[in-house]
Amino acid sequence: MKISVICPVYNARPELLSQAVDSVLEQDGGTACELVLVDDGSTSPQTLEALRQLEQRHPQITVVRPGRNGGPARARNLGLEAASGDWIGFIDADDLWPAGKLEHARAVHRETPDTQWIGGNFADLGPDAQLTPNTHVTAGCKPVSTGAFSKRLASADLTRALISGWLHLGTSFVRKDLIQRAGAFDERVRYGEDWLLFARMSTYAPMDFDPRIGYLLRRQEASMMRSFGRMSSRYAACARLARRDPVFKDFRRELRWYDYGLHKDMAMNNLINGRFSHALFFSVKALLISPDEIKEFLLFLKIALCDDGTRQQQSLKRYSNAEQVNLGAFLHAQKV
Repeated sequence: MKISVICPVYNARPELLSQAVDSVLEQDGGTACELVLVDDGSTSPQTLEALRQLEQRHPQITVVRPGRNGGPARARNLGLEAASGDWIGFIDADDLWPAGKLEHARAVHRETPDTQWIGGNFADLGPDAQLTPNTHVTAGCKPVSTGAFSKRLASADLTRALISGWLHLGTSFVRKDLIQRAGAFDERVRYGEDWLLFARMSTYAPMDFDPRIGYLLRRQEASMMRSFGRMSSRYAACARLARRDPVFKDFRRELRWYDYGLHKDMAMNNLINGRFSHALFFSVKALLISPDEIKEFLLFLKIALCDDGTRQQQSLKRYSNAEQVNLGAFLHAQKV
């Protein structure tokens, strides 16, 4: 396995970027990977200086400088063009690879030499350094074979799981030619390009899934709940493209439900951020996608409008635990 690792960088904090780089380059004694850092139009002098120093310090590092911000899909595609490896790994500039990640991937490759895609689990890394293992979306997939280090997941089960859930891009090693066959990263979207690529790849090749934690996702205070992009229609562009993609012709129901969930998510995030008219707009769009969910639409309006604490808590029971936390925070803020 000749591995190239791609990392988009946009105004990343130098200390976090340095830690991310070290977590990759220290694998297998420090000589195992090529690391391609793609500067996605950074304007921070500190980030630009950190990139310059990293490139000078480490011969394994290549810095790609397209000169403008093109978004994560464009940055990763440029990284693919620059990568010399036949296998591709991924990391974000503020996350970490755990020790032993590369060793585990090589063990899977030795066990299943025909593999094209090695997936893994990930954990959330909180500000207090506490690790919270993430429930992997492939848990319900029935493996077609099982080895000592991984289980092979394939066919419609895998595609359905990846459409319905989210597997972090950084968990996987993928053959470069498989990424290219699946169309690489769709540059028409700024959110969900990794979700879309994984779903497409699952229609071309199985995944050999290693259940060990292979990626550490930092959870910073700047939550995506405050991201403007997650409150705009651009957030659901990946679902719209997938619903028109012929490769997913047998998964229309799952994609409709996923699209509905994204619009429900946008409605909730706009509500949390005090954008009531936008919240109403996206809740109506969600209802148009799935008219059967009229009760949930009315429930959302009830939560947004009512001021009775007991009724609010009763209403929240229909939502998932994560949604209850976020809506609960919104309701608390309304009372303060």
